[in-house]
Amino acid sequence: QPAGSVAAARAAVVSALGSLDSELHIADGMLDHLAVVLAELPDTELEDVAQLSTLLEPLLLESFHELGKWAADEDVQQMHALCQAISLKLIRSRQGAGTAASVPRSGAS
Repeated sequence: QPAGSVAAARAAVVSALGSLDSELHIADGMLDHLAVVLAELPDTELEDVAQLSTLLEPLLLESFHELGKWAADEDVQQMHALCQAISLKLIRSRQGAGTAASVPRSGAS
């Protein structure tokens, strides 16, 4: 994948984390890995927030627990909110770069 798409994916994750006001910190190495994974996903998979949550949960769950800002039973809701933000920001970024995409759909929670 082009370096620009990885950079855009990384920026989308950073922006999504900031938008949640959660103080969630992800190590640079993990952030880079997430960016590569997200850059490889087609728009249709990015739009499916439930599927995106399932994909990213194993990568982010430990960071959620380290933060300790919400109960473990809220992890699914927080993951969904984070993935919704990532999806929206990355798809908007791709649209700005000339790649067609639609609005993310929530899917089942």
